[in-house]
Amino acid sequence: MIFTFSVAALLGFAVLVFILPSVSISQSKQSHSAQEVEFVTCFQAFFHAPLRLKLLFLAHFFSYGASLLITVYATSWVGISILDGRPTAEKYTLKRRIFEMGVSWGAFALLLNSLVSMFAGLMLPLVKRYIREKTVWAIAQALAAVALLTAFRVKEVREILVVLPLCGFALSTVVVVASGELEELTSRCVSVCDSLDFPHSAAACPSRPFAPKRSSYFSLSKHDKDEDKQLHLPSGPDPWPALMTLTSLLGQVSMFSIVPTVFLMWPEEDDNKWGMVTAGVSSMLGAICAVWV
Repeated sequence: MIFTFSVAALLGFAVLVFILPSVSISQSKQSHSAQEVEFVTCFQAFFHAPLRLKLLFLAHFFSYGASLLITVYATSWVGISILDGRPTAEKYTLKRRIFEMGVSWGAFALLLNSLVSMFAGLMLPLVKRYIREKTVWAIAQALAAVALLTAFRVKEVREILVVLPLCGFALSTVVVVASGELEELTSRCVSVCDSLDFPHSAAACPSRPFAPKRSSYFSLSKHDKDEDKQLHLPSGPDPWPALMTLTSLLGQVSMFSIVPTVFLMWPEEDDNKWGMVTAGVSSMLGAICAVWV
């Protein structure tokens, strides 16, 4: 286990240091012509983006990361932490059989998680007629957080048949709602401007008829304030889908590499249980960010 986590840590470090700074993410336009968005462009767009867009990407990062941690630790959490099995025990011994039985029950709970996620995805178009998508997103993430944070108190296998399926609602909202909210926010908060050849805020745009000073900001009308918060992008490939993909990649690096590496610092602790708790904390952070999107 330690060797696996160490290799994952080295790979994650390599991705952060050598691959991400030079990565260019391809995306398809309606004309199906391949265009590329550079990593630097994505970073500039995120840096100058309005606060709500930044919160959207943070909510996606934490929500997606929590789903990844569940898939990593759920089965071993049941086999080791709940049933007290031992994966390193001799084959056909009682402890080894208990661990394998726990893994099977964990896999079954993940199957229920997938079924709940599929059902929630089918019901989402109906639900969003009455509730805003971001509200559904926040509620689903908060529900998953409450369920996962009970990992310290789960003592029986039947309890995981409630905890893990409840996380299925969060999984469906990560995939569906994030893209819909991104499209809505960018249509309101982003406009094309070729005054500068890099992403910039409307307040710093030289093409604006006036540039209000910070001291006079509170005397501006609501329309001028909203315009001042807009992001101006030069003509070219849309960086937002690429930035969403990059957020997912960073979530994978964090949850598959950084989090297990941190667990190595406390080898006496139960990393499976703490993995589920960390997923709960990540879901809660995702819910908080989704509320303010």
